[in-house]
Amino acid sequence: MKKITFFGQKKREPWPCFTHLAATANRRLCRALQVLLLFATMQANAINHFPGIPFFWQLLAKASNTASMPGHEVPTTCDYDPCNMAMVADCGFLVTSVTIESNGIYKICVQANDQNSPQSWVILNFPTQTSNDPSPCWTIATSNPSPFFFIQHIIGGSSCTLTVGVATETGCPTNVVTSEVTGCPLQTAIGINLSLINTPYVITFGDGSLAEQSSSNQVVHSYGQPGTYYICLTFTVPEPEPSYITCCYPIQVTSPPFCTCPEDVVSIVSVVPCTWVASLNFDLLNFPITVDYGDGTSPEVVTGPSATHDFPDNITYNVCYTFEPVPGSTLTCCELVSLPQCCLDAGFTIAPDYANGWESCYNPEYKITPNANCQGSPLEVQHLWEFPDGETSTDPFPPNQIFTDFAHAGALICVKHTVTCCDETDTEEVCFEHFPAAYIGTSGGVTNLSDLIPTTGQTVLQFIQQNANNSSLPLLIDGQLNINVANAIFSGGTWNMGRNSEIVVMGTNSVPRRDFVLSGTTIQSAVRLDLPLFAACCRWRGIRSEMLTYVNLNGATVMDANYAIHYPSFTVGSPFPFLRSINSTYENNFYAIKSVRQHVVFPRFQGNTLNGTTLLPQHVCGCTAENAIDFRNVGATSIVSINDFGQGTNQILNYERGFNFQNTQLNVRGFNIHDLRDFPTPSPGVPTNTAGETAIGIDFFWNTFGASRLDLDRVSFTDFDESGALSYAVRDRVSRGNHTLLAAAATLGSISTAGIAGGYDISVFSPGIMVSGSTIHQNTINTDGSSTSSSGSGFGITGNFTSAGNILRISDNHINVSSGSGNPMNGGIVLTSTEDLTQPFAIEHTTPLIWRSPTGSASASLGQGAIACGVT
Repeated sequence: MKKITFFGQKKREPWPCFTHLAATANRRLCRALQVLLLFATMQANAINHFPGIPFFWQLLAKASNTASMPGHEVPTTCDYDPCNMAMVADCGFLVTSVTIESNGIYKICVQANDQNSPQSWVILNFPTQTSNDPSPCWTIATSNPSPFFFIQHIIGGSSCTLTVGVATETGCPTNVVTSEVTGCPLQTAIGINLSLINTPYVITFGDGSLAEQSSSNQVVHSYGQPGTYYICLTFTVPEPEPSYITCCYPIQVTSPPFCTCPEDVVSIVSVVPCTWVASLNFDLLNFPITVDYGDGTSPEVVTGPSATHDFPDNITYNVCYTFEPVPGSTLTCCELVSLPQCCLDAGFTIAPDYANGWESCYNPEYKITPNANCQGSPLEVQHLWEFPDGETSTDPFPPNQIFTDFAHAGALICVKHTVTCCDETDTEEVCFEHFPAAYIGTSGGVTNLSDLIPTTGQTVLQFIQQNANNSSLPLLIDGQLNINVANAIFSGGTWNMGRNSEIVVMGTNSVPRRDFVLSGTTIQSAVRLDLPLFAACCRWRGIRSEMLTYVNLNGATVMDANYAIHYPSFTVGSPFPFLRSINSTYENNFYAIKSVRQHVVFPRFQGNTLNGTTLLPQHVCGCTAENAIDFRNVGATSIVSINDFGQGTNQILNYERGFNFQNTQLNVRGFNIHDLRDFPTPSPGVPTNTAGETAIGIDFFWNTFGASRLDLDRVSFTDFDESGALSYAVRDRVSRGNHTLLAAAATLGSISTAGIAGGYDISVFSPGIMVSGSTIHQNTINTDGSSTSSSGSGFGITGNFTSAGNILRISDNHINVSSGSGNPMNGGIVLTSTEDLTQPFAIEHTTPLIWRSPTGSASASLGQGAIACGVT
């Protein structure tokens, strides 16, 4: 193999910048001249190797007054003050290896003198290559049989340029390197036969350490591990111009016996039972030996083959002894010595930690306390704890335990503790009462349907399907349960949920949707089992949908949750998640269905009952509810449509609001909304309605840009409790965009109210506007505000408009207002507009009517059968 190499001797003399051209005003000119001279030098160096170099470059090379021999550097910068060398960084470097591979590829390696500063390298030919490593290597392909390479090193305020020549014919001499391990640890003397190579040379040691430059016939180097290492020497050869060669020689570094610590020098001897001393055997060591017993006593100088020491306590000591395996080389060896006493006691107590570990309302943490009579013993004892759910632990003090992922049919469960020492064992088993149930998950933990239960060999999905229908062994679920399998289908049975537990339907990013099917299944708080020692307020979080899901409830019941079905944030665009619910019950949930920014498709929603609270049981966390169906900030891109398609009217009762839609369009059909009221504030962390703005059948609010729409039919509003509440059927508030209110009953009375204070409360604030198509048609509105309201208000339709040109058609409605009060809100239709604004309202075949305008500037057409009362 051909060899090439060079190593540079750093030269720190910067060129004079002519008449100090590197001063601040002329620094750019100085640098330009230096670059010009650099290229002149490079061209001059290449004249003998590359014919045809222009004569101009030859002249510049001569003018540079710099030798064109390999290894000479060309300073090229005027950073800082070129005449002040203290300002210039060390740009010198060594060439550690230059070789020609078998395929003709050249490989060059260099090493900066300064290994820590930011720096850069450039090979200016064949073609240009760069690096920022303090010790880079380059591979260069060229067809030239004896190329020269120009390497520029830039660091801090200085630059060094070196020329590399290639040795093409000279081979590496043999028998150049010898080695011998002369001391500990692995101190190796490397001999160099200087009669066979030129000096100085650069040596690399083959262990990744930095190279060194030397002219000596011996270099001492310490290795970290024994093994084979290659010593590589880089030096000059004279052919036909000075060029460089790298020659490598293997050496074997072996650890001599005198550098190896002997084994088992320290041994434990029992004098009498439970009394131990350490005996040291120094048969193979040189004397004297200094021994530090590690117990605080003064080191002992030992001159004989053995020593015995009585330690003060039965603990572990680090015994170290120091000696010279060969003259002038010191070796220290250490051994750990333990002086134990066997003390076996597997006894322990176990009890529920109700004070600190009652996160679940039905499955407490159990605190395990080992007996104290052997605690602190220096004896090395192995512990094995075996728990009834198949879990084990080897900790001396196991953490609090929650027994889960197993089916417990008996009244007692047992924990076994085994301790082992010096081939002796002791075992203790403690049994205690634990509620019989099928347990899954832990409070604060995460469980997947696909997880495998080691004790049964089942997946969690199979475990739930097997145990949900066992009336004598209730299914208890704690923590977060991820529905992460393709088809999660459950039929019948009851799931009992721990406090703050949650079912998360882990959807997909695209079709197909993740299916979660409950057919006849009940999901409720575990506290409904009336467990012994249950914790109060055992409300769970509910079913949460993430990404693309298809939640399908058929005859199912979801109870006692913060949100029965929850879409907490926007996670997927079209196609949207589906919620199909038929003949299902949502009971005692703060919210039945809640979404924030996420559009949801309701392919079928019929025959369902959304009952906010049944007032019992108190320990499920209060007799309170917020909104049955709550959508917020879904936006104007699409309309949320909830329709029973005439297949079964849905019931909403015992909530503060039936529908609460904020910046979300709504199309609703097939609901009987009744018995709404004002409840106390629910648990912390659950959004609540503003006090007094409750008992609203449909509360629609829009304050963003874009068109909005509220479309309803086949909806009834009855028997709202007005005490402390508004008791309105529909409240429609708009402050931006074009709005359409379409309350057009397909048949007379398919939109109706009874036993409430008001029908429609409409507010349109500028710049919002009600546009063509807005209609209230064939509604039957009966109010009894005077009987329940402290204000005595009662109305059919009220409106307040602060923008002009609102289009509203009110036709063919039956309005019956029961009010004996003189409240100005009382009346069949009361529409109020800001002064001087024209409102093209159309009111036809509706009785009775009250129209109010501050100046009479608004207009309205009164159709046949209308009665005008109290117009101002």
